[in-house]
Amino acid sequence: MRLGVRQSDSAKYGRFRRVSAETQWQLHPRVQVSGEVGHRSADEAPGIFTYGLGLAARPTSTVLFEASQQQGVTQSTARERNRLVRVTAQPSSVFRAQLGFQDNALEEPDRLAATRNALWNFQAGGNRRYVKLDGHSGLVTRPGQDPYLESLYRVEVRPAGAFSLFTSLREVEQKDAGHSLLGLGTTLFLRKGVEVTATHRQPGEDTGGKNDAAGQGLQLKLAPSGSLKLFGGYNFRPEDPRGALLDETHQTLGLETQVGSVALLGSMTYLDRPTSVASEQRWDLLATLSLGDATRLFAGYRTREGGLADRVFGRSYRFGVSQGVGTSFFLLLEGEVGYAFDPAGARSLDPDSTRAQARFGLKF
Repeated sequence: MRLGVRQSDSAKYGRFRRVSAETQWQLHPRVQVSGEVGHRSADEAPGIFTYGLGLAARPTSTVLFEASQQQGVTQSTARERNRLVRVTAQPSSVFRAQLGFQDNALEEPDRLAATRNALWNFQAGGNRRYVKLDGHSGLVTRPGQDPYLESLYRVEVRPAGAFSLFTSLREVEQKDAGHSLLGLGTTLFLRKGVEVTATHRQPGEDTGGKNDAAGQGLQLKLAPSGSLKLFGGYNFRPEDPRGALLDETHQTLGLETQVGSVALLGSMTYLDRPTSVASEQRWDLLATLSLGDATRLFAGYRTREGGLADRVFGRSYRFGVSQGVGTSFFLLLEGEVGYAFDPAGARSLDPDSTRAQARFGLKF
């Protein structure tokens, strides 16, 4: 059984608290059942009690069945639910199939936010030669919007170890309107640790798409050694979560390295918005120091410049420590404070990047 308490503070979202207990039972070498009971609350929202059950079973050595459901009830009439049913079959080392259904919803007296998706994932082949088919399709409901059907179909083929080809189709249907987005791309594995991926995104004819409205992307990954990774990317008119192309250009450059007990992750992103007041530039740096197997210290620095006329510069500092004691106790303390600067240079607290949280856990 595990017990946990979590509390975080944010100038934007208020105080957030969660207390939960979960347990697992091994009913049979092939059957495991889990349960959870918790309470979540915030200063400006009613508390919500949550409870859930989960089941994982292997009827045979090649089939895994998973099912879980979590319900939440407030003192008013609001309810939330999260359901997942998934079946995975791997009859051989060169074939894997997975089918599932996911339902997430928040029901309140005057609104409903829900996503119901059918999920699928198939793969045939090994690591260097394979065929993959994956995607999802389902109904999305958002407050103040008409429900819409969103589907994604993706196929990837790697006929040889040197390259792979992939295509995707995203469709969004809402009442009498809708749009689609076709994606094409290839990944070249030039040598060990070097990958280049090129993509093309083309709106469908139902949205009036033309060649000059398409989007392109280019990503590069370099891993000259096991402890150093470099990555970069250029995205013209990237895709948003609903399959529309944004009138933006993203350029990213970063690195990830680890030397002994010190790990470093840094990136720079430049966002060019032709219709915006100004372009935006972001720097993100996170350093981690491991002191033995149980203690980890981390610190981060993030800046944002441009993008908004009244807040042209932002800066935030992140810091924290995680500590484990044996196999039964875990503690995490983390905080981030952010500042925004107006065109005159005056500094003010930025609620979007100011928060704090403390978590501890017991296992017995």
